Amino acid sequence: MKAVKDRITKEREELALAARPLVEWVRKNGTPHTTILVTDTFVNVCNTEIGVPIDD
Repeated sequence: MKAVKDRITKEREELALAARPLVEWVRKNGTPHTTILVTDTFVNVCNTEIGVPIDD
């Protein structure tokens, strides 16, 4: 169990390090409505114009 926790901790640290430049870019160039979708082949910048939650 400790090995799994250690691996997850390491992966989180690596992800935070990799994401930092993108987060800084969004803070500089985006709005509070900006979302970034990242895949292994594409980065998509999305800006929500309108949204309505649906509660059923």
